[in-house]
Amino acid sequence: MDNSVRVMVERGKNKRTVACAFDWSGLDRSAKIEEDALRVLESYREFELVVSPALIGELERACAYPKLRKRIKPEEAHQVVEWLRSSATMATAPHDAPPIRSTDPGDDYLIALADAERAALVCGDQHLLGLAEDLPVFSPVDFLDLLEREGGSHEH
Repeated sequence: MDNSVRVMVERGKNKRTVACAFDWSGLDRSAKIEEDALRVLESYREFELVVSPALIGELERACAYPKLRKRIKPEEAHQVVEWLRSSATMATAPHDAPPIRSTDPGDDYLIALADAERAALVCGDQHLLGLAEDLPVFSPVDFLDLLEREGGSHEH
């Protein structure tokens, strides 16, 4: 029996990476830079990381922002994106509307994707976190805490 959990990663407005999983309530973790967040995620092999072409595109755009370039070198950003492309499950964007809408319409594709993939969302986006009563969406800190409770102690 496969016990893996499908996870989505989102780059939040507060420059943190978030991971989510619908099948595992409370899954959410983040780090200051994508590379560190992905290392934390990879250390938890019991779930599956899920991305989409739109999410990869959003990450590439965000990594090109001048503010972010001060913290992440272009070659490091490229490595993170390529790692996601090669390591994560690439899901097709769903055609169905999300089961619930965000106050930020730009987030609706993430909700629809997470719903279609039965994945939880892990992010720092306040619009999405505000839906936590209706969706499995977690802040990175809450997600990491859940992973630690479920799978033992891991360093942040």
